[in-house]
Amino acid sequence: MVKFEYSSGILFYKHVNGKRLFVVLRRGRSLDVPKGHMEKGESAYTAAKRESFEETGIEVEPDRYFRHQLTYWFYGKGERNKGETVRKRVTMFIAEAPASAEVKVSDEHSSSEWLDYESCMKVMRFKQHKELIRHADDYINRKQELEHINRNYAKLAGMEGWGLSRNFVPGDGPCDAEVMIIGQAPGATEDEALRPFVGRAGKFLDSLIRSARLRRDSIYITSVVQFFPPENRQPTKEEIEACLPFLKRQILVVDPLLIICLGKVSALVLTGRDDISNVHGTVIPIKLLEVGIGCFVTMHPAAGVRFKKNVGQIKEDFSKLEGIMRKLKNGNPKE
Repeated sequence: MVKFEYSSGILFYKHVNGKRLFVVLRRGRSLDVPKGHMEKGESAYTAAKRESFEETGIEVEPDRYFRHQLTYWFYGKGERNKGETVRKRVTMFIAEAPASAEVKVSDEHSSSEWLDYESCMKVMRFKQHKELIRHADDYINRKQELEHINRNYAKLAGMEGWGLSRNFVPGDGPCDAEVMIIGQAPGATEDEALRPFVGRAGKFLDSLIRSARLRRDSIYITSVVQFFPPENRQPTKEEIEACLPFLKRQILVVDPLLIICLGKVSALVLTGRDDISNVHGTVIPIKLLEVGIGCFVTMHPAAGVRFKKNVGQIKEDFSKLEGIMRKLKNGNPKE
């Protein structure tokens, strides 16, 4: 009989003298990462924070979007699962610790080490641990690059004659998302919250994402222009052109399998097409960049909020996404 167990943990990292270091725990001759068993009623996030603090004494908030699954089998020897074959699934998060952070190991481990990427690849015994380190290192690189882009992007608000809000609304979601959603520009609610798609159109978008069997927290969401145009006017050609270099770099960093273009402005900028009525619900090539990313074109959710007659068409478009993503992941997007 097979028993299923669930654990979670946090891979802590810090930057010291320009070098990124990851914490590993030693138990005898084996090396591990901070993780532990999920108790009844706990979420993976809550259990990861508790277990990782118990094993390291470090208490920092994990990244909101990074997830990495470890799955393995073992033969139980402890009191909880003695004599049973156990399938363990571990959800790992990442969190940046202060450069001065020191590990206080629990009784379960003998010592700890802060190792750079190359050292981790050399000493970590298990392939899944190496894959975790590799995924985390890549994700952190992308996150830092997006933060750098956004710091410079936000400076546009200081330009002479600037006609948009001075509040920069950064993109939201995993830095390595498979799906990227790009709308026109933030609205008044987004301008206040500094997050994209949190108003009425955002609530409708959330329902559309769920209907496509996707999760919002697995999608990177942003806009062509990341500043609110007063009175919800359409961004001017000059404003779009000022923002485009930053959008291009964001797309290249995230490198999604698919971009969902919401509305006429997004479709025109990314694909060169302004005839949404002819191409909605289909995947067409991106023209903004010379990369092999397809763009799924549909109406903006706001068009459904304002005009109920559009709701059915938008829902029908999104109903195609599950099949499209399945084909993209299988490497045959044109079928």
